[in-house]
Amino acid sequence: MTKNTIVNALFIGFGAISGLLIVFIAGLLIHERYYDHKFGATPTGITARQVRNEWGKPNSYIDYSETRIAMGYDKSVWGRYLFIMDKDSVVNQKYFDD
Repeated sequence: MTKNTIVNALFIGFGAISGLLIVFIAGLLIHERYYDHKFGATPTGITARQVRNEWGKPNSYIDYSETRIAMGYDKSVWGRYLFIMDKDSVVNQKYFDD
């Protein structure tokens, strides 16, 4: 192999890795923006069943207090989305837990 062939192969490899990295970062940004928008569009005052219908099965249930339970969704790379419901299963708070 000549020196130019090795240099060309390195440039091609670097270009391929750079392209994959750009695609990965773009996918991560699209994923995060999708769930941030979905979280912002989900209103409070809805029932836990409506949240489950929209978001799917929660990853965790957390005893927030004696009368309130939080449903946690691990949809984000940076944290999780929590919907806190009262004893009547009405979501009255929501927040992002990082």
